[in-house]
Amino acid sequence: MLPATVDGTNASVLMALARAKGNFWYTYLRLVYGPTLFTIVSIAILFGLVYLNIPIDMIDQTGGIDILGTLVLFLYQVFGLFGTALAATVLCKTYLRSQDQATRPEQAPGAAG
Repeated sequence: MLPATVDGTNASVLMALARAKGNFWYTYLRLVYGPTLFTIVSIAILFGLVYLNIPIDMIDQTGGIDILGTLVLFLYQVFGLFGTALAATVLCKTYLRSQDQATRPEQAPGAAG
């Protein structure tokens, strides 16, 4: 619905459901293999860092700022933002695909093409 709002078209729930027809698997597979897989790998890397005793917190045990932990935490947050951007990209591309399908003329049965 957000891409429709930005595009200036009808952003109602009913129109979103109508645009969604035929796009479920297209969207689902891209969400699974894009942002979801990226997030799982990011979390696995974070667990690996914990396993290697690399700090992942800004504050160390003495109460001071841990530079390495701050850097790791910053990179993890950047990865999270990138995963969100991937999801937004998938949803916007799905919206554009649904708009293309809606404006494409219907072919007559038996027509070559």
